[in-house]
Amino acid sequence: MKKRIILTIFALLLGFSMVSCTSASSSVNAGNTSGNINNGARFVTLDEWVYFSVAPSDRGIPNPESGFYRCDLQGQNITRLDNRDLGALFVSGTKIVSSTGYSFDPKTQTVSQMAWADKITAGSAFVVVKDTIYFSNTNDQNKLYSIKLDGTKLKKLTDIAVDKADVYQGWIYYTSLEPKGLYRIKTDGEGNVLLTNLGTADFVISDDLVYFINGNQSDLSSITLNGDKVVHYTLNGGHHLNVINGVLSWISIYSSLIEK
Repeated sequence: MKKRIILTIFALLLGFSMVSCTSASSSVNAGNTSGNINNGARFVTLDEWVYFSVAPSDRGIPNPESGFYRCDLQGQNITRLDNRDLGALFVSGTKIVSSTGYSFDPKTQTVSQMAWADKITAGSAFVVVKDTIYFSNTNDQNKLYSIKLDGTKLKKLTDIAVDKADVYQGWIYYTSLEPKGLYRIKTDGEGNVLLTNLGTADFVISDDLVYFINGNQSDLSSITLNGDKVVHYTLNGGHHLNVINGVLSWISIYSSLIEK
């Protein structure tokens, strides 16, 4: 069991190292990429190190190796830094910030609870840009909120329940399950716009286009940032959309890796 878990960690690290080198990443988040955020943001890079969270279970199978780790960019020198799974990870300044309300200081090698941890519980959408968190608030039906890292300026941004989100060029792009669609809204909460109601699921931003899996037909499509043009590429869609070295990849509905 332990060998399988360690091999899984190495495979995930290899995938992240490919993502971290791509020039197609459009996320404004230091150490992160749009594709990684779409897939849970469980990896982040800072000062030549990869930091990653390992969940306590994998498809229902308990994982005794769960926790918060780091390794070098070659996937070597793996060290467990904390026994807790810290969830989604982002860089803010010189520290790692997690969706579970903790920060990690590489200089002191310590994990500390953040000021906002007792005020909010983040859902599936969680993005950190500089000193601000954009998140789906589980205390308010997963509607989109923002809050400063110091726990101040909590602000409601939408009345729509948010599934996934990313930030690009001053806009928050997000998906909603009800009503279904891909939206964008300014980071200050103004200008909320429905880009498409095609029932999107996964999405990544690359080369000034939003690529998404059409939830209605399970096909791969793209849309311009302002929503004025949609292009459909293939009906062989799926989930876990990513961008690796300028190549879109995803797991198809036929359970095989497809690249376009």
